[in-house]
Order: sequence, then C-alpha cells, then structure tokens
Amino acid sequence: MTDATTESVVVASEPATTTTLVHRGARGVQEWWRSCVVYVNDPPLLNGQSTVDDVVDRTELLRPISRLGAEAVRIGCPPADDDAVTAAVEELLARAHRLGLRVIMRIDPADAAAEAAARHWLACGVDGLDLGWVGPGAQDISHTRYRELQTLLAETVDDGILSIRLTPQGPAAVTEILHEDWLHHVVDTALTRARTADEARRAIDEAYSARDVVGAPAAWLVPDLLDTGSLRRARASALVVLALPGAPYLRQGTELGLPAKRTKAETPGRDEVAEAARAEQRGVTGSTFEMFRAALRLRTDFRLGTASLAWVSGLIDPEHPEAIAFLTGEVLVVANVGDTPLRLASESDVLLASGPLGSAPEGGHIVPPETTVWLWMAPPAAEPDARVRH
Repeated sequence: MTDATTESVVVASEPATTTTLVHRGARGVQEWWRSCVVYVNDPPLLNGQSTVDDVVDRTELLRPISRLGAEAVRIGCPPADDDAVTAAVEELLARAHRLGLRVIMRIDPADAAAEAAARHWLACGVDGLDLGWVGPGAQDISHTRYRELQTLLAETVDDGILSIRLTPQGPAAVTEILHEDWLHHVVDTALTRARTADEARRAIDEAYSARDVVGAPAAWLVPDLLDTGSLRRARASALVVLALPGAPYLRQGTELGLPAKRTKAETPGRDEVAEAARAEQRGVTGSTFEMFRAALRLRTDFRLGTASLAWVSGLIDPEHPEAIAFLTGEVLVVANVGDTPLRLASESDVLLASGPLGSAPEGGHIVPPETTVWLWMAPPAAEPDARVRH
C-alpha cells in the first residue's frame, strides 16, 4: 500500500478501532473523470454499420441513464463518412450534454482508419476514447500508439480522456502502462473475480498502490450476475465497488439484475426485457434498480469518488474471517462475503444495504451472508478551543 499509516478512531459509541489508510482523498476541484460513474454499452451499441435509426434509438436511452445517476456513457463508433449519421450523432451528443452526461466512444486503436474517425467524432463533441481490452490475449498497443492518441486528444478536446480495460491476466502490465503511457482510466476487473475477503482486500490494495504513485484514479468494473453467480452476491459486490474512490464502470443491465452482454450478437428481445424490468422495479423499495439509484445518489452526496479509503479492524466482534470493512469519507462499508451472519455492535445509521438486515437482541445490526451495508459515521465533534472565552 502507498503511504499506509495506522491511527485510532472511535466508531459510534463503541471501543476504539484501528484504521489503516489505503488511499488519500483528493482536495479541491477535481477533473470529472477522476470520480465519474461510466455507463457502458458492452459490446458497444453503435458500430461502423450503424444507421441513423440505430443512433436515434440509442439517443432515447440517454434519459434513463441520466436518471439512474450515471455521469458518462460509453458508446461505439458509428461510420464517420455519412452526413446523416453524423447529424444524428451530433444530436445524441447534444442531448447527452444537456442531461449532464459525458460521452466516451469506443474505437479500435489497431484499425488504420480509427484515428481519422476519432478526430472526426472528437471534433463533434465526444469527451473521450475507449481503446478496449489490454493484456495477454488482447490486441497489443504500442507506447507510440498511445502517445499518438494522447496528442490527438490534446489537439481536439479540452479535458478529454483515454481509457482501457485490463484482461484477467492484465494487472501484471498495469504498472508499465501507467508509468509509460499515463492513461486516464485503466479499468480493473479483479473485483469481478474476487471470491473471498482476502482476494477483495488484495485487489483493492494493489489497485491503489499502482495508481497513487502516478496520481491516476482507480477505475473499477462493477460485477454482474454472471461474474458472481447469483443476484444476491452481485448486489453485495456492486455496493462494495460503488463505494470505492475512483471511476466505476457499470455495464448495461447490471442495474436491473440482468447479466451484461458478452457477445456482439444481439440477444433477441433484450431491450424489451430490460425495459420491462425497469418498469417493474422503478419505485419499488429494495429492487435492484432502486438500490443502484440510491447508491449513486449517496455516492454523489458523500463525495465518495474523491474520498479517502481506510481499512477498519476491530469493529466486528468476534472478528469475522470473511468480512471486509472500510471507511470512505463518512461512510463505513461492511461486506459479509462468507456464509455465516455477522454482528455489528455499532448502532450507526444504515444508509443502504444490498439485502435485509437483522437486529441483534443485545443491540446492533446483523449482516446476513453475501450482504453489504453502508453506515453513516458521524464526524467527531470538534474539540473546544481553550483560547476562546465563553
């Protein structure tokens, strides 16, 4: 861990616990990409064969994405040599910006025509470029190519970004990528595969250790139903990721409890299934959709995207081997990833939980297996200044 320190804090009215600093929060005004929630159409919903009607259809999806609480949306790269498509994409970009959404466009950096297309769409108002997967088994991208795209970005748009996603074998290359190329988002997928508390802690420690050295934000892929094997575990994992400082990437459908798309082939009726699920879950307390909406709202209200992060120990009695607890800003996150309930002695206010909680007879909360809870930790009262007369 980078600059790790240990200090004592008081959690609610309980005995002192210890916190171990993992990541220092940012101060002052920060660039949008350091903490934005990116909604990902994966695979991209637009491509080189997209028509005007395709673009119009995708434009209609922007309002639900904005209402969910996302701050950016990633789309595919439509053809750049069709005036009608260009006009439709310009309307999509204008609509997105009116709704407060940045737009990141997925391009193929190995395609000879990609740079011309990227220049065209950046001039039209695109806010950043996504270069796809990087790591063993993925398309190799040279340092020279990264520098060319960085130059293009600087020439055409203010405060634009480049992002990539690591393959499961990619983390070994993350240090070189960050030091040599300094991409804005190197999206980590490790938490989609973490199955134990130790694996989750190690993935989080390593992500911040590699990025904090160069001042880059962490970027996380939110686990979905297929990653975790169950909706209950997917919801619990999502609340862990959405509480972390940095930029979470949320794939289409995950917010409804649906699996993200894994292939380019359209699933028949998928849009209709998603719309039906959204209508069924909207406004229903405890639904997956409303859980995500609440998480993104609280993430904004408590500024979790730019907060500090510290592990908390000594909070759970008896110490639970398959639980993780961390403090981010004023929010304490406790995730029970084991198969036995755990008791939290703290009587702190529950902000959000991935599933129903229980109450212990002696007081405190019971967190069932595969459940994550966000608790509000009231900041300690300021010590009175002895120099001030009352």
